[in-house]
Amino acid sequence: MDIKHSDVNIEISENGVCLTKEGIDMEFKKCGEGLPQSMWETYSSFANTFGGTIVLGIDERNGNIVSGVNDPDKILKDLWDTVNNPNRVNINLLQEDDVEIRTIQGRTIILVHVPRARRELRPVFLNNNLNSGTYRRNGQGDYHCTLNEIRRVGGKRGRWEVTGYR
Repeated sequence: MDIKHSDVNIEISENGVCLTKEGIDMEFKKCGEGLPQSMWETYSSFANTFGGTIVLGIDERNGNIVSGVNDPDKILKDLWDTVNNPNRVNINLLQEDDVEIRTIQGRTIILVHVPRARRELRPVFLNNNLNSGTYRRNGQGDYHCTLNEIRRVGGKRGRWEVTGYR
């Protein structure tokens, strides 16, 4: 069974295991009752690197089982509320068509395609904290950026990062 969102292809076996692997542009998150906090680290890292897709409802810590999302309406409300809250995320890069709900073998998953932020919008950071809330993507992981990495990620806004929070 294939799931397509833009050019994303996720393959699920008949017994509910995701056969697609996580990588530089793909991240799975277990998402039963609420959004996992680590989703926002991935949002920041994807936005600051090459973009990517977060798949909510696949349990990456339990063999990539399709665990599903229990209340997709609540999850979507939380997603939009958080991404539009400047105290949580400094910029919303998502549009309606970047979020897709799918049903697989009776379980709901949500695909969130995070575009790479334009150079002048980087870095994308969390919790009003440029230094501890800026992430980058390497391999399958999200990592805090150092001050030098923040300067590089910031591109034309590099002076802003060096001189403070203006």
